[in-house]
Amino acid sequence: MGKYHGEELGDVEIAIVNGKGVMKTPYWESEFGRKNEDGKDMLIMLQFPYPGLMNFEVKKNNGNVTELVMIEDQMIVKYEYTLKKQ
Repeated sequence: MGKYHGEELGDVEIAIVNGKGVMKTPYWESEFGRKNEDGKDMLIMLQFPYPGLMNFEVKKNNGNVTELVMIEDQMIVKYEYTLKKQ
């Protein structure tokens, strides 16, 4: 949870709303879920604009989240965007 900033998305807020994870950007808002993939703690978008297609790798330092790496995998091309914890 908390506020993050990324070059591509600007200011992003991640919160729990009515028991559900929600990501709010200046452009869209979506619920997300959690999963573990190859030993990595990941978040996955559940709604528009990337339902099931956008994953977020959670990066930690001493147990504290420092950044999220958004991974947009379009099969042919893979994009990664970094959101740093504010």
